[in-house]
Amino acid sequence: MKHGNSPRPARRRSPSTTATKQTSKRSWIESLYQTLTQANNPRVAIIGVGNEMRGDDAAGIAVVEALRPTSHEELLILNAGTAPENFTGVLRQFAPDLVLLIDAVQMNEPPGTIRLLDTHDLESCSGTTHSLSLHLFVSYLETELKCKFKLLGIQVGQDTLGAELSPQVRQRVREIVQTLQTLYCQPVFRSYSVHP
Repeated sequence: MKHGNSPRPARRRSPSTTATKQTSKRSWIESLYQTLTQANNPRVAIIGVGNEMRGDDAAGIAVVEALRPTSHEELLILNAGTAPENFTGVLRQFAPDLVLLIDAVQMNEPPGTIRLLDTHDLESCSGTTHSLSLHLFVSYLETELKCKFKLLGIQVGQDTLGAELSPQVRQRVREIVQTLQTLYCQPVFRSYSVHP
């Protein structure tokens, strides 16, 4: 239908793309809690991925290093560095129901933004220093292990060689560690320090 001189029908304004994409602190924590506490996820592997020498790219490693004392027979915690594919044998032996990858990724969000992503979301974000893309790694393991995967992605701010974690990402690392410790060590929080 041609509108000519008549006014166009009013369009409902949708939220901006940025507002829609941003995941609030509460929502990523709630999503993570729901994922980790499902009855069919008793064995969980948490894998930190990244490069300790490249600033915010060390976020995943900082999380798992702080969580190491939390590990128990139903919870495997691995520092996979820049080559998570080197840990396929360990994962196969542990036989997890769920693998939670934690990595600094490029999501075109403000630094420190956290999103809990499904495997089909992996193609839209890029890891910063991996020898094999996370998408290929997860695709291979989904076939081999028949388990579920989630990525807890932290928006990288800077990944300059020799840099430390940025203040925004360091704070988010602390939040993730506290959240996971609360889930696995209720009600005790273990002390930890975050060093890239």
